[in-house]
Amino acid sequence: MKVEGNRAKNSLNCVTQKKLRELTRELRELEGESRESRGKPREKQPELRNAEKTAQVNT
Repeated sequence: MKVEGNRAKNSLNCVTQKKLRELTRELRELEGESRESRGKPREKQPELRNAEKTAQVNT
């Protein structure tokens, strides 16, 4: 009986380890994308850019 219990436990660990690896891989990919986006300067919205230009002209 104990052997069957260990088999079930080991197979469960195998499944959870596989899921953990998949989730870790996805997390790394997402972190990589966020790092890339942090490195680039963000584009300002056109409305803000226009407002800044008019403010510079008015001063």
